[in-house]
Amino acid sequence: MGYVLVLAGSVACFLSGDRNSTAYANSDPVQPSQRTNYSQSVAEHYNKHFGSDHPFLLSFATTDTSEFINPKAFPTAEYCGRCHLEAHAEWRQSAHSNSFRTPWYTRNVNLLKEKKGIEYTGHCEGCHNPTALVSGALTEGSPINRKFDEDGITCSVCHAIKKVDTRGTGSYVIAQPAANAAA
Repeated sequence: MGYVLVLAGSVACFLSGDRNSTAYANSDPVQPSQRTNYSQSVAEHYNKHFGSDHPFLLSFATTDTSEFINPKAFPTAEYCGRCHLEAHAEWRQSAHSNSFRTPWYTRNVNLLKEKKGIEYTGHCEGCHNPTALVSGALTEGSPINRKFDEDGITCSVCHAIKKVDTRGTGSYVIAQPAANAAA
């Protein structure tokens, strides 16, 4: 009985967004055709510094299809927090929430960017800012809006990880989140 209530609550939370169903279906970044279109548009300007077959290096992270994922497919923590108040409050105090905001981290990643180039920050961002990595934002001159930086590692990032291993930095496979807040 408890599982049914949780599921019903989750569905209600997901469906509570303001969406015109037709417009949503056409712009939903989770739709396979939209994901492929997004990935192809990123690939057009992406610096394949570490090889065209490995866009997420220097991290061992990858996506379930090896395509880029639109950052709009990852709901913000605030969006998830509308229904999951206690979990959001705990997350806000966590290292995950602050993974990209601590001064020592931002100073070091910015030094790496200045000295070697933004492509080299993938080594750090695979863990500290997975959305930046898998969205294709880690390339010189990227037009991607990095509004997601403020959230660090969100609920949707962790819940989208499908597999982990022990190869090294960022050893995971991430898929698009099952739910998203984009409209």
